[in-house]
Amino acid sequence: SIYTPASGTLTTVPGSTVEYNGTNQTIRAFNYLGTLLLSGSGTKTFTNSVAGASIPGNLTISGSASAIAVRAFTIGGTVTLDPGATFTAGSFTHLVAGNWINNGGNFSNIGGTINLNGAAAQTIGGSSDTSFNNLTLSATGNKLFTVNSVIEGTLSIPVTSVADLGTSTLNHTAGTLILGGITQAPGTYGSTSSLAATQNDTYFANTGIVTVSSGNF
Repeated sequence: SIYTPASGTLTTVPGSTVEYNGTNQTIRAFNYLGTLLLSGSGTKTFTNSVAGASIPGNLTISGSASAIAVRAFTIGGTVTLDPGATFTAGSFTHLVAGNWINNGGNFSNIGGTINLNGAAAQTIGGSSDTSFNNLTLSATGNKLFTVNSVIEGTLSIPVTSVADLGTSTLNHTAGTLILGGITQAPGTYGSTSSLAATQNDTYFANTGIVTVSSGNF
């Protein structure tokens, strides 16, 4: 990465890491092509601008750092939440093209949505479960769950995506389930390889299930 003081620009390359490791810091609106690492402590404040909302590479939050979104993000890589870190996503719809990895961080998405919109396969994993407000699995390819996930609001899966719910030891929950734009009835859902009451291989794979608590009757 190359910082040019005269113009106030930072040039990054894929594979590079830019780390903010102080206390309270403002995240500059640069084009982070590698990994944007927020570590140390205190609050990391993003720039409320179109440029500041675009992170082409990875976003990693570690230490006791607390990152607060001030507008919707478009993240081209993987989001990683390490132990002790906090990501307050707010009531925005954030696009994530890479994986979602929670290794013990704190995540709050009240009123908002995480949209996994990568064209390639994506994973929701890590060493800890994640509770989402709304979760949308869009674009194409399998979205693999390797940990239990709680979707307090709506889990939405279009016809272009498949939710690989993982093994039979995983039992995900969702407030509402939308498949192909249609709200489903309460119950358990999964593939024909699962023990779910409603089995559908168009939207689901593997032996895990998702339990839906509300919807159309």
